Amino acid sequence: MSVSKPFLSGHEFRPWSSSKARAPKLRGYVLGSGDAALQVLVGDWEPKPREDELRALWKERKGQKPFPLLLVALYSDDAALCGPTGEDPLAYMGLDP
Repeated sequence: MSVSKPFLSGHEFRPWSSSKARAPKLRGYVLGSGDAALQVLVGDWEPKPREDELRALWKERKGQKPFPLLLVALYSDDAALCGPTGEDPLAYMGLDP
């Protein structure tokens, strides 16, 4: 029997908070390496997030900054992804974390 490790265990989360009224409990973001490195922002949602909420949080964090951003929303036993680029990023729901 295998025991699953917590999502992105072994990585240092940098703090970030949202100004949104219904923001998730944010774990923070993990920063990749190199110029304009990928950032992965992780939040715990309860209840399941809506796609428009994911996009709003993604846009709030991304702003006009040049880095790609992947938002990972963990809820129940599922995950959702939003990003990593574009003005209206794609959102994928119901994924296995």
